[in-house]
Order: sequence, then structure tokens, then C-alpha cells
Amino acid sequence: IVADVVRAVSSSERSAHIIASSPFTAALVEYVAGVQVPVVPRVALYAPQLEHRGRKSRNVMIQRCDGWINSMHGLMFLRLLFKFLATNKWMNLRFLSTMQQLSDEAFAATDPTGSLVGPRGVFVNLADNQEIRTFDEIWAATMDVCFATVIFPNELGERTFYEAYSLGLPILTPGRKYLARLLVSMQYYHLVPRHQLHTVLPNVTGRFLFAPFIIPEAEDLLQAYYWAGFLDFVNFDCITRFESVPELLSALLTSDVAEISNCMVWTRHQQIVRAKQVWHAALSR
Repeated sequence: IVADVVRAVSSSERSAHIIASSPFTAALVEYVAGVQVPVVPRVALYAPQLEHRGRKSRNVMIQRCDGWINSMHGLMFLRLLFKFLATNKWMNLRFLSTMQQLSDEAFAATDPTGSLVGPRGVFVNLADNQEIRTFDEIWAATMDVCFATVIFPNELGERTFYEAYSLGLPILTPGRKYLARLLVSMQYYHLVPRHQLHTVLPNVTGRFLFAPFIIPEAEDLLQAYYWAGFLDFVNFDCITRFESVPELLSALLTSDVAEISNCMVWTRHQQIVRAKQVWHAALSR
């Protein structure tokens, strides 16, 4: 259906336009339908514009990522992260989240008493705070008490990524190699094999080395690495990327929060300018 709509609009003389919100989406459309569409960057205007008061804190927000935290991969990452923090107390970092699983499930199997989380509050569940419930309240709390946020993609167009970027809140996200492993294990909606269209000839432009539809059993990391390269998590400027727990902690301890935040604000301004240019060109035809 998508392929038919894209081709129909692209060949129509009517004033109709199709745009993509990211290079990744544009690549999928081109692979499936053979049509190249312009990209208008997401500018994310949902979160209220807030002052970043938490720049000098030692708190880090882990954004909601149910698929990741409920996987064995996510649980092992959190346990390893705790071990690093527990044996290097001088780091003095604290991780906040609205995910109940962060404290209740991450260590439940090996720590039924909850002693791993402990009185130091390495992992703090903001969902227990009755005053932090709504979308705006969560962002307000994040900007007030956190100096950065960690985002493990729950989906490939993760809204919180663009919202945090629009606020100038420093983002740490998996790097391209790490994302490739996630694409294989997480079965993201856009890449599941059942979405492959068997009634049309794919990749008619011949620009793509691999199909985007990932079969977990094949464990083709090269294919996943290739498609991860189209994602905004990999291509946006001013983002800190990590491939392991040590890299994550090192980045948190050494990042210049003010410099990163200013870079994000300036880059987002340029994205808005480009978005206006694309829309103006499309609507003036």
C-alpha cells in the first residue's frame, strides 16, 4: 500500500507531496518504492521550552525503553553498570527513570531483597513521585535535576530523542556498532521481515547494499550495521555515543555539558531553517 501511494503521488500532476522525517525513513521508502523523497528534520515542538537547571548535578535520566530493559541484553547492561558504580564510588553518579523495572526487575532475579539498589540510590524510580506523571512534568523534572539523558531506542523514530535535542539536554545513545546489535535483537517495527513487499521489485534504484528487513536468526550484523548508518541516532551532530558501559561512564564523567547543550541548540536552529526551506519550496510550486 505504501509503495503504491508513494508512486501514485510522485507521478501525479496534483499538488501533493511526500516527505520523510529522517534519512532512514527516506531510505526505506526508496528501497521499497523506488522513489526518492526529501527529508525534513524533526524539530520536536511538544516539550515546553525549559531552563536547564540540572547542568551541575550528578543525575542522569534513562529514558523509557521497555523493549530494551525487558531483554536479557538490557538487564545485563544495567547489572554491569551497577557493578562499575558500586566499585568506583568516586564517580558519584545517579541514574533516574520513570521505569518501574529499573529497580524492580533489573536485579530481582539475583537480588530479591533489593540490596543492589541500596540506600545510595544508584537507580531512582521517578514513577514513585506522585507529582511527576504527565509528559510536561517528566521533562520539567529532567531539566531541573539531570545534567544529561541516556536513550536506548525503544523505536527507530524515538520521540524522546528529538524532544531532548530540542531542549538542549545532552544525549548519550548507543553508537553504530551497538545499534547494529540492537537492530538484530530488538525486532524494531520497521525492519521486521513481514513488512517486506513481495509484489514489487525492491531496490530498483540499486543504491542499497542490503535489504532493510532483518531476520534475527541470521544474526547478520553487517546488514544491521549498514542500516543503522541511516539513523538520526548515528548522524545527528552534538550527540555522545557509546559502545559499552565503560564508554558510557567515561563520557558522563568528561563531557562539557554547556558546550554540548549550546551545540544542540544551534544545530536545531539550523534544522528549523532547513525545514522551512523545504516546505517553502514544496508549497510554492
